[in-house]
Amino acid sequence: MGQKVSVFSIWRDSAKDIDQTLKQLEDLESLKRFDFSYYFYENDSKDNTVEILNKWLSSRSGELKSESLNAQKFGSTEDPKRMKFLVSCRNKCKGLAKENNSDYSLIFDSDIKFNKENFKLQLQRLNNLESAVMVTANCRQNLPDLTFGFDSCSYYDVYAFRDRCGSKGMYFSDCPSYQRDDQFDWKIGKPIITMSSFGGFAILRSEVFNKVKWSADIHCDHVNMCFDISRYGNIYCDPKSKVYANIDLSKVNLEKCAKTSKLQKEKHDNLF
Repeated sequence: MGQKVSVFSIWRDSAKDIDQTLKQLEDLESLKRFDFSYYFYENDSKDNTVEILNKWLSSRSGELKSESLNAQKFGSTEDPKRMKFLVSCRNKCKGLAKENNSDYSLIFDSDIKFNKENFKLQLQRLNNLESAVMVTANCRQNLPDLTFGFDSCSYYDVYAFRDRCGSKGMYFSDCPSYQRDDQFDWKIGKPIITMSSFGGFAILRSEVFNKVKWSADIHCDHVNMCFDISRYGNIYCDPKSKVYANIDLSKVNLEKCAKTSKLQKEKHDNLF
């Protein structure tokens, strides 16, 4: 028997990306020293997401919970109603594992591009970094670093990011942290400690995951849970573990992004 890994994800109308995502999970399965179990939650899909997931899971350990809620479809927004709904979905997904007696838990967004090298690197970091209980990916988006001009892409999941002091991060930047030492470590590929990060692909110790749950108030759905996780050890964001989110640039107001980046750079410069 290999080390046990519980894998969690939520889905809705995912047929466009689902084949690629399931192939990515099959890529993880080629790491023979791990035994994977899958816990998927789905609601209100109008396409064949449920059929595809059921067929894929039929030869694997795990469970799919599917519900018809007639829930609003929010899209990518910071609406508090969306956060509370996501909290409910994620906790239902987590609950499928019941006791969750695995060694590690992997939480991923079903539209993120990743591979087994991300898993291997983040797991290595989890086992080697000081007091590490969770390691998250460097999720990249196809928008350039508009703040400093360091890269042709930028960190994606800033809404879920809080630096080691609990401060919010920078949008449209290669490194999301305002902390200068974090930016230096990021550039040399050294993981940085955060109070909250997710990046669409996160690995944590199951014994810690079992003690926390998602909740939302004024924050992103991940932030409160990450604050709770931080009570048990360090959360690291690894710049070397790059996963990818594809943004529809036709829906992006680049002029507004540039203004935000200018204000962020001024704030950064005034801090030092």
